[in-house]
Amino acid sequence: MKPLGLLLSLLLLGSCNDTTTTPSPPTSEHPIRGTWQFEYFEHVETGERDVPPAEMRPVTLSFVDTACGSEDPICGGRAPCNLYSARYKLHGIDGITIWDLFTTLIWCKWGEWEDRYYNALEDATRYRIRGTELKLYFDNGRKAAVFRWVPSQPGQ
Repeated sequence: MKPLGLLLSLLLLGSCNDTTTTPSPPTSEHPIRGTWQFEYFEHVETGERDVPPAEMRPVTLSFVDTACGSEDPICGGRAPCNLYSARYKLHGIDGITIWDLFTTLIWCKWGEWEDRYYNALEDATRYRIRGTELKLYFDNGRKAAVFRWVPSQPGQ
């Protein structure tokens, strides 16, 4: 994880007037686009859920097509302690790769959750969307990070 890269990405996003940096609703061409809120980790075979503590701040993941002319789409958001960004690529029917994860480096008591979250993102190989639910499958498909769609608010 590279903190300087995130800061540069945030500066680029903040100074870019290109409308593609604003998360917008999913489309048939880009079904994963938009903002999602992390809900829990799921063990696929058992259905067991590992839900974060209620007092932990919401964790978000936003996907945008491109940023200021970048060749690769980017994703990012808020983790339990830090802000983060990464590059991603969709491939095949349901394949996803997330790499070059950058993060700020602020300590908080939710660091273990944050590490698990980042590891899940970097290990994700597949995704599935059903209604307003997004699952990113990792650990060779044995686990999933489960998210809910966050509709954009007026003025955002």
